[in-house]
Amino acid sequence: MAVQILKPHVLSKTPRVHLSTASFSFSFYSTTSPPPSDEPDPVSTVTSILTHHRSKSRWSTVLTLFPTGFTPSQFSQITLQLKNNPHLALRFFLFTQQKSLCNHDLSSYSTIIHILSRARLKTRAQKFIRVALRTPAMLIYKDLCRKNFKPQGSTVEALIGGLCDKGRVLEALEIMRVAMRQLGVCPTGQSYVFLIKSFCEERKMEEALKLQAEMVGKGFKPNLEIYDAFIDGYSREGNQEMVTALRKEALETQKELEGN
Repeated sequence: MAVQILKPHVLSKTPRVHLSTASFSFSFYSTTSPPPSDEPDPVSTVTSILTHHRSKSRWSTVLTLFPTGFTPSQFSQITLQLKNNPHLALRFFLFTQQKSLCNHDLSSYSTIIHILSRARLKTRAQKFIRVALRTPAMLIYKDLCRKNFKPQGSTVEALIGGLCDKGRVLEALEIMRVAMRQLGVCPTGQSYVFLIKSFCEERKMEEALKLQAEMVGKGFKPNLEIYDAFIDGYSREGNQEMVTALRKEALETQKELEGN
């Protein structure tokens, strides 16, 4: 009987990877002083304009009332009021960027990343993540946490994907561990896929196998993308015996999927 490699029985103890977070620091971001008291409150006024005015008039009205723009903090507060309309929140970000109405910083970027990830607009979210990742990833994550919302699995997934795209897999794993430990966030299957593929690309097969066992322990089944990652990783190592065995098992998995 053939020994299955990526289809183990659910382990009673899921392997853990211990990473220290002590080296990461976090600070709040200062903003400029609020506008003079004789000006309308930007948060409530802009929120009302964006949600109640017609598309053609809303942008010109905002520009007329607030020609000097907004602080990143004000932008974040307005955008959070638009969280149930992520496309409008995105248009507001692009509008402030195109008209130079906000000097966007990590705080405002983390806000729009959360809104887009929450709406599962992953491609859009990852575009902003790539820009925001010019700063340490843990700062982005902690900035998300200090706002009045808890990062969801989709937000953590987008951040992990962005980090793995840049070859920063250890930071990505750290983000997932902190999210699980401190906030009880359940990682998505795709988060594991991002991490496993990145470790396989770096030929760190032991780390990839630990994550795969953990993934199975949480109820996620290995898919063809996972098999391809391990096959590629073992090919890089020159382990043809594992490559052959995994290809056979992947073929069986594909037949099972097609049968369902």
